[in-house]
Amino acid sequence: MRQHILNGWLVAAMLVLVCLLGLTAYTEVRGAPAHISCLHGATDAGKPTAKIAVGAATCRGLEPGA
Repeated sequence: MRQHILNGWLVAAMLVLVCLLGLTAYTEVRGAPAHISCLHGATDAGKPTAKIAVGAATCRGLEPGA
């Protein structure tokens, strides 16, 4: 009986870890476009020479070589 309870807690803990990992990945990916646009010269993927609106404060410290 005790083994079943421990297995239940183990499964619950693993489920919580997977949810936290997913939440962390989601928040990192959500912030990635601004970071990527700073690293790649703030160009739009559809139009290589067009500049997209990214504030200077957003890119501060993220530029290549900074």
